[in-house]
Amino acid sequence: MSVRNRRHFSCPSEGIRFVVGLILFLLLTLIVWVWVLDWLDVSPLLVPRWYECWNAYKEHQNIIWEEGFKTVSHVVQSFSYALVVALVVGWVTSKNTLLLGLFSPVFVFSQAVPLIAIAPLIVVWFGFGEQSILVMSGIVCFFPLVNGVLSGLSRPLAGDAELLGWLKPNAWVTFFWYEIPLILKFLVPSLRNGFGLAVVGTTVGEFIIGSGLGSLIEIARAQNRVDFMVVSLMVLIGMGLLGFILLWLLDWLVRWWRPL
Repeated sequence: MSVRNRRHFSCPSEGIRFVVGLILFLLLTLIVWVWVLDWLDVSPLLVPRWYECWNAYKEHQNIIWEEGFKTVSHVVQSFSYALVVALVVGWVTSKNTLLLGLFSPVFVFSQAVPLIAIAPLIVVWFGFGEQSILVMSGIVCFFPLVNGVLSGLSRPLAGDAELLGWLKPNAWVTFFWYEIPLILKFLVPSLRNGFGLAVVGTTVGEFIIGSGLGSLIEIARAQNRVDFMVVSLMVLIGMGLLGFILLWLLDWLVRWWRPL
């Protein structure tokens, strides 16, 4: 089998390992939750039993899904905005070393400064509403996305520069048929990291603003409802895993289309 064909199968094998690992982890968690906690006599005040969480879900399922859809909306919006900005900024700065030097401190700032430290300032600037949540989430997921764009454009394939110099295509042809595949090679794997950070940023923003699943977790903490808190966390984790799987499928499709 050629190297090109082997690369077609690398991504499915990664996905199979992920699915198997996820199933084993869920089974182990279920065993610990159902039997081991009772055997160790762990207090339900610390770790609620599965039936307590199920009762809490049935009691609050309407508000859980209502706030859950708000969280999904916040994650998708902030992630989409950050992706568009990362594509534009990454492509522009890759063409000009001066701009890259000017934007480099911004890239470092987006990762080095804790989100909770600048959250009050974001609330002052953008108000006590959804805009602040989107900005907080967008800031934390921006860096891996723009890093993926810059990594792709800064690592052309061997011989491509000579080929482009010989063919002399116009800017649009170069962008669509050469630069976009290079960007996708590094950007699509970066999407999973960016998506995970978008979920984290959204949850932190919701803690502060009071919306979505983040607000439910904070309410459960204030009321000392550990069962309600665990249910909200499980829904949040499930949404994150679903997004991760969808992005893995996108990664596989891109590699199948153009195995670089």
